[in-house]
Amino acid sequence: MRVEPGATCGDVQARALAKIDEIDRKIRALQKIRTALEQLLPACRRKNPISECPILEMLDSKDL
Repeated sequence: MRVEPGATCGDVQARALAKIDEIDRKIRALQKIRTALEQLLPACRRKNPISECPILEMLDSKDL
């Protein structure tokens, strides 16, 4: 931005706010995945074949 003619501190502030919004969206998405994994851990049976792994099924789903 420093090389953009006519750029102002307001322009920098707007970009910073947009970046904060983007970070917050990513944090929410990661928290959703974390919660889902925590809920699935008890359902995971260590001796079951990988084809029956609830964690992998969740990771493959498009619901995240």
